[in-house]
Amino acid sequence: MVLTMRSTTPRLRLWGIAIAHFSAIAPHLVQAQARNNCWAIAGGYIEQNPGSLISGMSSTPEVPAAIAYPSASECYAAISDTAGNLQFYAGRGRIFRANGELMAQIDEAYMNGDVTQGQLIVPHPGADHMYDLFMIDASPDSSEVLVQEARALHMVVDMAAEGGSGALVSGVTTFGRKLTERLTGTLHADGASYWVLLHEWKSDKFLAYRTDADGLDTLPVVSHAGAVHAAEYGTCEVNGNAQGEMKFSYAGDRIAITSFNGPCGSPTLQPGLAQLFDFDDAAGQVHYRMTLPTHSRAYGIEFSQDGNRLYIPGVDSAERYVDQYDLLAGDTLAIAASRTRVHAVPYDGVLNAPSPTAMELAPNGKIYVSNTGHSLDAIGQPNALGAACAYTANAIPFAGFHVYHAHTNQLKRYHDSEFVPSHTGFLQQAPGNSPNLWPNPASSSVRLHISPHIASPRVRIHDNSGRVLLYS
Repeated sequence: MVLTMRSTTPRLRLWGIAIAHFSAIAPHLVQAQARNNCWAIAGGYIEQNPGSLISGMSSTPEVPAAIAYPSASECYAAISDTAGNLQFYAGRGRIFRANGELMAQIDEAYMNGDVTQGQLIVPHPGADHMYDLFMIDASPDSSEVLVQEARALHMVVDMAAEGGSGALVSGVTTFGRKLTERLTGTLHADGASYWVLLHEWKSDKFLAYRTDADGLDTLPVVSHAGAVHAAEYGTCEVNGNAQGEMKFSYAGDRIAITSFNGPCGSPTLQPGLAQLFDFDDAAGQVHYRMTLPTHSRAYGIEFSQDGNRLYIPGVDSAERYVDQYDLLAGDTLAIAASRTRVHAVPYDGVLNAPSPTAMELAPNGKIYVSNTGHSLDAIGQPNALGAACAYTANAIPFAGFHVYHAHTNQLKRYHDSEFVPSHTGFLQQAPGNSPNLWPNPASSSVRLHISPHIASPRVRIHDNSGRVLLYS
């Protein structure tokens, strides 16, 4: 039951793909959502062999078999049903069924492909078998005349079509212009629709697009917040600032951004952006909060599941590293001062040597980190402070599979998610047989679970002044 309340760098060309299943849940962690159980990890074998299928229902995936795959991309999107069964995945202008069969292909002339967060899949509100698929068709530094503005694309996939095999059932809607490589999303405050967030290139504009049961609203909510994402950030012009991740916290109330900022024709490390924002999930507005200390070549960024820690990789003159920030430390100065190094290896001056890059929160509560080598690193306890976060290098080896920056772009929370974390550090429990209401406290909508064994239940909900909001 849902109750709504009215309240006042040069890119490497890679080959191969892996589908990873993450389903085991540590007993003290909150489940992120079975829709994210499957990851499509793009990359390439050094020997240019076909990709790998990573399976096994455990917190440490296995690599049991190879699958043929025709193309690669830095980023893929993948979606499962609420039972954790892979529905489809997409990357570089192509949509694939769970068995690896090509479902549809967008015009190749319009798809550059090497985009940090190039794809995102959102369940279509009101239709469990349908999904909204979003793509960014190019990097703004593309030399291709047709795509140099870097547009966003929207389309709809119906998994009930083609006898249950799935098919693209819409045309391609183009929206947004002159974009960076950042594409992410979160649940709307109404608990039913979604926000899809983009950032304009050479601008400080965030563009929040709402999608609901009626489709995509192509008129965005525009927020001017934070720094201009421009080629000129640093000591010389470099388009690497278009690269880098933009992430929502699990609760959807915070946003963090990094920029990769590659070298300017030399091994010199250039400063990149690292900023934190607040997000109004009812209005779609982004509000600047703070700039974090400088990180060079910070391609990835990720929140812990409780939203209280923030992780950023980077390279400095001595080390390749991952740093943690404590978002509960106090004011912005205290947060900046909380910077703690949780992983480091020596930096030898070779920029393309293995380094922590893209980051992703998995359903088992861990954060997996793409190492530009042959493995995924893991942060085993990302809610914990400092070394207690349990950073493990090479946690998931891929043998000859080379993952580079590869990662999967997914929402953290969906309209049918059962859990919402609290920034107080306490994680709310799963609904059991007794009545449960979540999130609590709430400002716009709540979900109520009542055991079917309770005869004729009555519900009364009050606000914090004691006023009755609902009685049934």
